[in-house]
Amino acid sequence: MRLFLVFVLLILISGCASEKTTYTKKEVATKENKYGSVGSKIVLNGISYTVEKVESYNEIGESSVSKKASGIFYLVYFKIENKGEHDYIFSPRINIIDSNDKKYFPDLKAGFYLSNLIQWDKTVFPGGAHSGIIVFDVPEDEELFEIEIYDYWDNVERIYITVPKSYVTSKDISEGVLKSRENNTLLEAGIN
Repeated sequence: MRLFLVFVLLILISGCASEKTTYTKKEVATKENKYGSVGSKIVLNGISYTVEKVESYNEIGESSVSKKASGIFYLVYFKIENKGEHDYIFSPRINIIDSNDKKYFPDLKAGFYLSNLIQWDKTVFPGGAHSGIIVFDVPEDEELFEIEIYDYWDNVERIYITVPKSYVTSKDISEGVLKSRENNTLLEAGIN
């Protein structure tokens, strides 16, 4: 009988250990989430966050080296301003959330093909600002998504920026790739 009880207890413990808990944005306990749209400034813990614009591309780059998206690249032009009294190290979590609450994280490898990528872990002093591009590679079929921003160390409060597809400037390839290809065509033709 004792062996039977130990066996049952082990089954119960292993069943509990195999359960995986996941959270959607609606289930995260928050103080006060903040919502905005492209172009709006939202202040969270003394830091003003602005998504200035969003562009989409099938291929990005700035020279003869480029990268094609597995879905589509969203380039999020991002700006922060330190409105607080203390230094701020730029290291928030920034994700895209689709209409099914699936999260997409920045594509750090794709960012190497751009010169104006935002610099992570940069110290922004009070009154200072920091800006650049954050790149995401997401499926093409999304008509509406949100950009989620929260401080990595204090992930209680979050910002959600709604981005309808109509707000996204869409191009097939980035200007850098286009210029590079034009230059290569001119060189091949012998025109300088």
